[in-house]
Amino acid sequence: MFLGHYGVALAAKKAAPAVSLGTLMLAAQLADLLWPIFLLVGVEHVRIHPGITAVSPLDFYNYPITHSLVGALGWSLLFGLIYGLTRHYPRGAWVLGGAVFYLRTTSASDAVGRYALWALLVLLAVLYAASLAGPAPPSAMAIAIGGLALWLFIPWAYWIDRHRVPAG
Repeated sequence: MFLGHYGVALAAKKAAPAVSLGTLMLAAQLADLLWPIFLLVGVEHVRIHPGITAVSPLDFYNYPITHSLVGALGWSLLFGLIYGLTRHYPRGAWVLGGAVFYLRTTSASDAVGRYALWALLVLLAVLYAASLAGPAPPSAMAIAIGGLALWLFIPWAYWIDRHRVPAG
């Protein structure tokens, strides 16, 4: 699920080249970054039910604060407002796509910019494959801890973007 969000963040770089990849990843993943916190404090809920879907053993039955339409719009507006007030960047971008757009829009300024991006993309692919082929998570607590680990991708993306420049 989370890979699609990161794909949108990578693609959005073409429409908003002045915005850091870290900020784009934070914006695209915000609901999934907040969800484990609400899961840990007991405000939102998930059940582990192997076989419930072909892709995931998770039954997301109650997550109105992060993933409802009203919740998602609220978090988006809040993020946009905070970003607009802190960066004076008046326009946002909604773009479908993925890493291809990011790769076409930027180029590595050094080896870090090249290898760190590819390491991120490979890790995301491996995590996705592991989530499809691996066993069901042992508990909702394990899901929440894994979800909190997604926060590590945000500073990684900022670091990558510091080592890449606009293409051309």
